[in-house]
Amino acid sequence: MGERNFGEWLMWFEQRSGEKLKIPPGFNLEFSQEKGFVFWRQVGEVLMIDQSATDDWAYWGKWLIAKGLSLGCTSVQTLVRREPESYARLTGGKIVERGVDWEGRKVARIEWKKIPQLLEPQEFVRDEEEKGDME
Repeated sequence: MGERNFGEWLMWFEQRSGEKLKIPPGFNLEFSQEKGFVFWRQVGEVLMIDQSATDDWAYWGKWLIAKGLSLGCTSVQTLVRREPESYARLTGGKIVERGVDWEGRKVARIEWKKIPQLLEPQEFVRDEEEKGDME
């Protein structure tokens, strides 16, 4: 998709989702001009993912695994509003709970247990250091 500033990624997100971005309380933003954005936070040993905008989930998958490993997380979870059964099946996750989100919308919580040891935590640190050198 090429480089986009945050406003352009936000517009892309809102056009595709049909929703306005609402940042949930306590979540952190990770942003890349080339890859989009994802909101995340750590809850104990769980790395929670919220809203995101990207066309490169391979990139964010590696980033989330590395981030989870660096924080000592053992699983990743996200809330899904549309077609949670399909989403879980396609991504290898499991629906662990159904309920409502912080805005009262119906959601399903999907979890991926045992974050794969695909990346060593040092690789995440190295990527962050390189990113800092470029700024």
